[in-house]
Formats: sequence, C-alpha cells, structure tokens
Amino acid sequence: MILTVLLMMLPGLSLSEEIDIPRFIETASIVYEKQFEIEGTVDTLNRMFANPVLTSEIWRLYDFSPPYLVNTNDSGYRVVDPTGIRGDLVLIRNNRGMRIYMGNGRMKNWFVPFSLRGKALFIIRYRQVGGSLLCSMNIYGESGSDLLSKILLKAVSPLLHKGIDKRVTRNLRDLRILTSDIERNPENIRPLLDPRSVEAFDRLFVEKSGDPQ
Repeated sequence: MILTVLLMMLPGLSLSEEIDIPRFIETASIVYEKQFEIEGTVDTLNRMFANPVLTSEIWRLYDFSPPYLVNTNDSGYRVVDPTGIRGDLVLIRNNRGMRIYMGNGRMKNWFVPFSLRGKALFIIRYRQVGGSLLCSMNIYGESGSDLLSKILLKAVSPLLHKGIDKRVTRNLRDLRILTSDIERNPENIRPLLDPRSVEAFDRLFVEKSGDPQ
C-alpha cells in the first residue's frame, strides 16, 4: 500500500512534536519524487486514505505483495511490512488534494546490511483530470541526528532510492487495480471482508456517506 513506502527509510522524534516542514525538506539526506496517473476520482482516493486499516485489509485480500498490516495507535497508525519495515505514521496536514504524513520507524532487510531507524516526510498531491487522477509523491528522509548516522545514510542513499522506486512501481500497479475495483465493483469486495469491516466498507464505498477529506 502506497503509504507504507514511507517507512522504507524511517532517532526518536515524538510524532506529536511540531515539525518544521521546510527545514526537514531542506536538510533531507534522501529525496524521492514520483509522478503517476491512476483511474478514479478524488472522492474514492480520499475515502481510501480515510481508513488505512480497512484499505490494508482489502489489499491483503487481493494477495498483493507485501501484505501490509495497518492498525491504529495513540498518535496515528502502526504499519508493519513483513519484509522488515515497521513504524508509526501520523497525518500532519490534510487539504483536499494533498496529504502530508510523518513517519518514524525501523528498516532491516536484504538490500541494506544494517538496521536503519529514523524519520521521513511523505507528501502526496492529487487532482482530477477527466476520469483520471494526476498524482505526485515526494519522500524526504532525515539527514541523521549525529555524524555516524549522517555518514551511514549518505552511504546507503543510492540503495534506498533504488529500493523505494522498485517498491513504489510495484505498489502503484496494484493500487490501480484496487482503486478501480473499489470504484466500479464494490459488490465483489464486500463478501470477502471480515464481518466487522463490512459496516465501514458500506459507509465509505457503497453509501458514500460523509466527507472523507
């Protein structure tokens, strides 16, 4: 699921702490940008963002890889990726057509030879053009809190950038399928859900009640 790409490069900022977004971007040691297009509407994408726990459940029902697990916690969401990524994700800004998340977590998997901990800023922008959404995603990884972490992050940044791009490309392919099915064929998804999730699914994607912004 696209939000968890953030945690691929996420020492101990409290996520309730005020974030200086321009400063964080200016000093980032890892920068990743991607523009893409998916079929769908702003309303559908907002509804998917509005309940990441439900969206991750649908993601796993489709057997997309990796099988992300998202749960709520005191500040936002706890995201677990079985490939070795886990962390906390908080929505810090939300305007229609733009969402900014801050992540704090840990990564340890095959393409990085040691465990990485830290923060990342994740910015998604999207707008309706005809029947499609034109989207952009920017990821900014922290510069490190000490000299050693700065050196390590600089050393592995090419590997991280390559890994992020591979993950994003694959996740976008699956996201296009998921968004299309939620919008066009919600009746095919509903019977597969856990009974506890059916009410939330109906409210968001069948009845389309409330403003999901």
